[in-house]
This record gives sequence, C-alpha cells and structure tokens, in this order.
Amino acid sequence: QCLSKAHFAMDAFVKTGKMSRMYKDEFFHEFALSCEAPADVILAALDKAGILGGLKLSENAILWCVTETVEKKDILRAAAIIGRTGK
Repeated sequence: QCLSKAHFAMDAFVKTGKMSRMYKDEFFHEFALSCEAPADVILAALDKAGILGGLKLSENAILWCVTETVEKKDILRAAAIIGRTGK
C-alpha cells in the first residue's frame, strides 16, 4: 500500500501544475518535488488545514513521505490545497 499511495500522491501533486519531480528514479514511499511556490507557503497552507506536509529541502523543494496510514481522500485534499497555493 505504501508504494501505490506514494505514487498516487506524487501524481496528484504533479497534476496540480504547481510541482514537478526532482528525480526520475524509482521510489518506495518517499519522493522529492520542486514547487512553484515557496515551500514554506505550501507547508503553511497544509498546516492551516490540519495536514502534516513534507520536509522542506530548500526554498522550492519538499520531500514527501506517504505510508499506508494515509488515505487517498486526504492526498486529494492536500493536492487541492497545493493547487490553490500561488507564488
């Protein structure tokens, strides 16, 4: 479940148009994305909604971790927030 949910999350976040993959290698449950908006802005928006975001790697990059405890509806909710977060 970790693998499929992590890939589901990565796809959902990239489909917002606000994030892109930093590495094209295979992954299990952690993946890094570069972001259009500052990482702090995205993480603050998620936190305001009660969602634990990823780990800020740099000004415009976040490391995400998805485990079996994360539900797809929560991933979609996070993606919607990311999609609304501008520069």
